[in-house]
Amino acid sequence: MFSFLGLRVPTLEEFWDMCWENQCLLMNLASQIDVGVVSDALRRDFLDKLKALASSPATGSDLWSFLRSLPNLAGPEITPDREIRVIRVAPMRALLEHLTLTNEKGEPDIQRTEDAKGALRELSKLRYPDHRDPDRGPALEALRRQERSVRAKLRPRNLQLQPTLSLPVAMQDAVVAPAVLTKDSIALKMREASTETVFLAPLVEACDLPARLSAARTEEFGGQRIRDMLGLDHLGHVWNASLTVLGFIAFALDTSVYRAYRPTVFDETSLGRFMGRYGARNGTRGAYGRTADLSAILTPNASLVGAREFVTENKTFSNFPVRLTVGYLGILHPDSKAYDDVNSGADASDTAFLDAIRCGRDRSEILGKIGNATA
Repeated sequence: MFSFLGLRVPTLEEFWDMCWENQCLLMNLASQIDVGVVSDALRRDFLDKLKALASSPATGSDLWSFLRSLPNLAGPEITPDREIRVIRVAPMRALLEHLTLTNEKGEPDIQRTEDAKGALRELSKLRYPDHRDPDRGPALEALRRQERSVRAKLRPRNLQLQPTLSLPVAMQDAVVAPAVLTKDSIALKMREASTETVFLAPLVEACDLPARLSAARTEEFGGQRIRDMLGLDHLGHVWNASLTVLGFIAFALDTSVYRAYRPTVFDETSLGRFMGRYGARNGTRGAYGRTADLSAILTPNASLVGAREFVTENKTFSNFPVRLTVGYLGILHPDSKAYDDVNSGADASDTAFLDAIRCGRDRSEILGKIGNATA
């Protein structure tokens, strides 16, 4: 440690050594300085806040507390078209809590909504049978049957439902239905408005994301590929003691109301799977960030680059009543684990991810970039 105003404060080296999440943050910070996403002012703010610490964060939970002192939504502003089609993926239960499905006339369909919630509750109670169990057939069929029930309640075949959003052609087979937001205080994160940042993925025709949303309809673990592609490491096979069932909302974001930014490492993102290195060296960058594709981490020579992403403010939806498209994805593979910010030990996947994002640099080069860089 070195002395600052008579206090002993952590050095960058000590910050690095305390836990692997700190290393992940510093690697991403150095990369984002490289590609011009983190400004010199933001870099210096990070170092000043570090000087105010009595000790370095020793776990992911400690690091969260430290990062809350740093500014979010501080990356370069993105200037897309006036409206941009986006999705946000979340547990299906959390989405239906604030949405009401609509009928062919666009009117709220209370009964169908309650039926869909009931089918979802029954699905959430089930468990995927152990693959080693020779008698797993009936349990597996019960789970598949209940998934079909949820899809049927959400979008019955006998209804000609009109979409609330023009979706990419590649999404034509996705299980989607029109819905309306039932409470005017709900914000983009599908809870009350707050100062939190919201990560959104744009629906771009050239991206693989729309096609993957369609493919979920026929996959056994419909939510898995999307969860991995979007880097959603906070979601595991079980969510709040129930089976995780993923869905999404799609809507047109009015960029005259919601300002869009390239994500930085300080944007309340994943401590273990954020990837800030997308873009070219020497100050050039892609407009959007890119998620880390979780499925590629342990695959030799595979690209970690996932889908486009950006951040905005968690403000309430504009133009109430808000009409959204809600989509069904499905369950996750039983081996899917959620990131644990209390456990400070790095496993093989964590180590592989760190190796991938360090860009061939050692600790001294990474810390030198953060301690001495000028933008």
